[in-house]
Amino acid sequence: MPSSLIAGRYELQGQLGEGGMGVVWRALDVKTGGAVAIKLMKDMSDPVAVDLFTKEWRALAEISHPNIVEVRDVDVIEENGQKKPFFVMPLLRGTTLADLIADASARLTVERVVEIAVHVCRGLQAAHQRGLIHRDLKPSNILVMEDDSAKIIDFGVVHLAGSKSVTGQKGTFQYMSPEQAMMKEITPASDLFSMGIILYEALTRRKPFARNTVQDTMEALLKFVPPAVSELNPNVNMSLSRVVHKCLAKQPIHRFTSARDLADVLQKAVRNEPVFDTAKIEQRIERAKAAYKSGDEGFASEILAELEAEGHLDPRITVLRMQIEMAAKAKKTRQLLESARARMEQDEIPLALDKIREVLELDPENPDALAMRHAMEKQRSESQIAKWLELAQTHLNNRDFGAARSAAKEMLAINRADPRAMDLLEKIESTETEAKRIREQKEQLYTSALKAYQNGEISTALSKLERLFSVAQSNPNAAIPEREAVYQSFYKEVRSERDTIHGALEDAQRQFREKNFAGAMAVCRDLLSKYPNDGTFQALKIQIEDAERQELSSYTAEVSKRLEAERDLDRRANIVREACERYPNEVQFAQQLKLVRERRDLVNSIVVKARQYEERGQYAEAISQWDILRNIHPDYPGIAFEMEQCKKKRDQQGRDEERSRLVNEIDGLMKGRSYAKAIEYATSALQEFPGDAEIYSTRVNDASSRGTCSGQPSYCATV
Repeated sequence: MPSSLIAGRYELQGQLGEGGMGVVWRALDVKTGGAVAIKLMKDMSDPVAVDLFTKEWRALAEISHPNIVEVRDVDVIEENGQKKPFFVMPLLRGTTLADLIADASARLTVERVVEIAVHVCRGLQAAHQRGLIHRDLKPSNILVMEDDSAKIIDFGVVHLAGSKSVTGQKGTFQYMSPEQAMMKEITPASDLFSMGIILYEALTRRKPFARNTVQDTMEALLKFVPPAVSELNPNVNMSLSRVVHKCLAKQPIHRFTSARDLADVLQKAVRNEPVFDTAKIEQRIERAKAAYKSGDEGFASEILAELEAEGHLDPRITVLRMQIEMAAKAKKTRQLLESARARMEQDEIPLALDKIREVLELDPENPDALAMRHAMEKQRSESQIAKWLELAQTHLNNRDFGAARSAAKEMLAINRADPRAMDLLEKIESTETEAKRIREQKEQLYTSALKAYQNGEISTALSKLERLFSVAQSNPNAAIPEREAVYQSFYKEVRSERDTIHGALEDAQRQFREKNFAGAMAVCRDLLSKYPNDGTFQALKIQIEDAERQELSSYTAEVSKRLEAERDLDRRANIVREACERYPNEVQFAQQLKLVRERRDLVNSIVVKARQYEERGQYAEAISQWDILRNIHPDYPGIAFEMEQCKKKRDQQGRDEERSRLVNEIDGLMKGRSYAKAIEYATSALQEFPGDAEIYSTRVNDASSRGTCSGQPSYCATV
């Protein structure tokens, strides 16, 4: 153990772990009083180890990211005459992902595994952006915090992206990418392959490529395609399974483009959102199916192998792979059986039994092999012929004509002249011919129905399928289960579409009856966009359009009638506005609303002007405005009253002005001491304004009194 205090600052308190290059210690930073972790170089004699150790702390020092352990300090200590480098990291409280997996921790739900993986991907993205590749990503190098956040804690074999050095394998074999295992150039995609293995193990508790030997592990890395994660863990959805398999693509180009992309897709997949377009591989799967159906299992297998190597996961690939393997098995079985028959016919019974044993190793329940062995053991006994006959009849009933024919031939191998075998072969031939005819007829009907369906002729497609099932019922033994499943599936699809169309038609007709023409038209257009040749919806569309025109015409007449009867311009505007809201695309209503509003605004502006003139006492101008209003809108409420009132105010204004003028003249005469003249004007004013107390009391009396005082004659009596 090194000195308890190193670099004069860190007090070692206990060993936390040990790796290939260094030892990790728990320590106390006496300067800050905080706990830290120190990684100390273990052996300075290995220059490669020294180089890797240096690369690790330099890599960590270059990166500052919440999902990568940080380097706080770098220094050296002297021990036994050697200078050993060390670096200081924060002491993190958590558990490695490897321990959580080993303990089958309840924390490792699907959602939490994805959350941890997303954190790791973010850390990887930061490293990759700086040109660094981890090369040894595995559960023991991932520390999971108490809050389920994660940090990458070991960059001991970090690699500089773009480096061509392939001098040796570095990393843990069962978590390596194929290119890393083959010592080829590695890229950030190599870390994503390791990430896929980690995800697979965390979600299934199984290491997908781990084998007993390094050679077997390498073989698995290069060739083996593990089962879907969802097959081993029912809590994992297919989207997430596909993401994991894409990470495990054998070629780097077929994996995700970056750790960031992987993190984004993981978050979508855990929510069961679609993340891959399976249509992209549809053509290749169909090509493999076609090759398989044509008997070219080798080509079909090559296509599937390429799809699997690219990381594609699809139930159809799995099913087709099983079918191909079964076909290969069946082919080998047939070859072995034919070889056994040939040897049996030559009385080479031991050799024939060897072939039969090989068949039974492949398929312990193979009826032909069992029957041949039994036949040889019974030396072609009559009872064996009866059994072959029964077996052949069973195969014939199941429409397995090849097996039935083989059984009949076995009977002939025992007794070449057996009439039952002859009759059976003839029956097999005729039954197979009829079954083939029925199958071809059904396939033709299916093809016709499919074409009609693709052309939007749903009723025709349904009729073809019903005929297909009628033919099938007349000869049920000619059915092939796989094709029958296809027919049934297609029939359900067409029937469902037909029901959807009928439902849409009923909906459109109901809305039409309820005069919801817009809703009915929307249904028609939606269906006609999918089935433009549907006569029923075409006719209904024409009927709706005609009804819409009739309703619009009737409504237009109603609006005109209401406008004619309505005198209030605001209410007129409301009538037309309602029409615009009901028929927003009708230009005539929009134009009419514009005219009504313009007329209303003009009338309102004239009224405002007239009232403003009145308020300022400009009654002539006000009368002019009211007169304009009467000419353009004679129906304005109370316009006659308004004009009469304004005229009265104008006349009163004139009288007031005349009275004021007379009073001013009288005042002027009095100021000029022309009292007699003032009295004369006052008398005249009283004639025009009789009973005006002000003129009488103020002006006349004053003038009279002044006139008397000045010796002028008084006109009081006259006044």
